[in-house]
Amino acid sequence: EFADYRGYVPGDDFRAVDWRAYMRLDRLILRLFEEETDLPIYLFVDASRSMGTDGGKKLDYAKKVAAALAYIGLSNLDRVNLVVFAEGIIEELPAQRAKGQIFSILRFLSRVQASHETNAGEAFHRFFTAKRRRGMTVAISDFFDPHGATKAFDIVRYRRQDLLAVHVASPQDMSPRLNGEVTLIDSETR
Repeated sequence: EFADYRGYVPGDDFRAVDWRAYMRLDRLILRLFEEETDLPIYLFVDASRSMGTDGGKKLDYAKKVAAALAYIGLSNLDRVNLVVFAEGIIEELPAQRAKGQIFSILRFLSRVQASHETNAGEAFHRFFTAKRRRGMTVAISDFFDPHGATKAFDIVRYRRQDLLAVHVASPQDMSPRLNGEVTLIDSETR
């Protein structure tokens, strides 16, 4: 779409010169255009066992955040991919683009259940081995990953994606009420 005019600067592309304006004004003027591109948004929702603790409140919250971000992306006509992961990729919803696709995203998210251990690095590696357009990657997780989240983040950065990490934590995670001698059992590995 046409956006504006500006004067010619040596090195500019001659194809953008407005030759009619040159004939009238005897000056080189460029026509500037605005190109609209859609941004791919890759939403990764952690569905590991640790997200199912505390009655599944963390997983429910992660689903709500994913739905809200998906709606914002669809409203801007961006392509929204949704990936549910734990040990690897559990399920993937292909790119959605129209605002009305929010209902298929909500149905997809309603089926997500917590299971398995977390291995975000494996899930991100498997997803980004396929050629993906540059975009924004959003990881929604509690980041209780025995392999560490930094490996997953390194894979995303290596693929030149913008990264946003949403840390989901319950009050019990932040300050557990433990008194005396206790035995802790990992919610993922048992």
